[in-house]
Amino acid sequence: MLVLVLSLALLSGVQCDVFEPDQDRIVALCEGEGGEGECQQYYWNQRAVQGHVASITQAGIWIYYSEEDYRGTNITVVFGEYTINIHHPVRSVRYVGNSRSMTLPTAVLYPEEWYQGQEHYIEIGADESDLVIIPNFRDLGLDAKSIIIVGSSFTFFTKQNLRGGECVCLQPTFFTPTYDERGAMEMLSASFYPDTDLLDLTSVGSLAMTCDVPMKKLCRRLDSEYWKSSQCPVVSNSVENVCA
Repeated sequence: MLVLVLSLALLSGVQCDVFEPDQDRIVALCEGEGGEGECQQYYWNQRAVQGHVASITQAGIWIYYSEEDYRGTNITVVFGEYTINIHHPVRSVRYVGNSRSMTLPTAVLYPEEWYQGQEHYIEIGADESDLVIIPNFRDLGLDAKSIIIVGSSFTFFTKQNLRGGECVCLQPTFFTPTYDERGAMEMLSASFYPDTDLLDLTSVGSLAMTCDVPMKKLCRRLDSEYWKSSQCPVVSNSVENVCA
């Protein structure tokens, strides 16, 4: 069954408190390396972080910005469950992922490169169809300059209603096991695109939660570097290869 998903939450660009999360998303920002010293805990997001931050302890996907209001010349994305030292100021932080379960499908669009500015979420629930389309972004996604996908492949179209010869399939390239509140293991997967110009994706007008779309032969095939699974859980705009 084909399911059309359009909601006020999507059009406003703000997550709606309709669904009860399986658990709160919490990150600890610590003044010492290795999670030592005094730590501040934040839930979901914090647009103005105070104090010195030398390390973080997290689970899931979080973005750390060197300036307030989710901006900065230094931005780091950490994927998975880690305590890790961070080598630039942290003045804002936010969680990335489905509010109901961190492994459920989500696509997040940002109006600026490197996941800056207001985020726009498209969330898919466990009880919804395997094939979900968002046929019309209106002005919501047309200026998307960076994208994060979680838990599924997505085909992005430059025009509304799944039209236009310019489309691209994005698939997860980061994978790590995680555990839900009952202790059951699940696979967290994601992929990160800090600059849509590198994808030749000039705009985002609609999307489908699948790569098996009828018009897939018309979609651009990405270079092989975009399909390789990453072994490094950290993506940063200030260090070319954090794990090297």
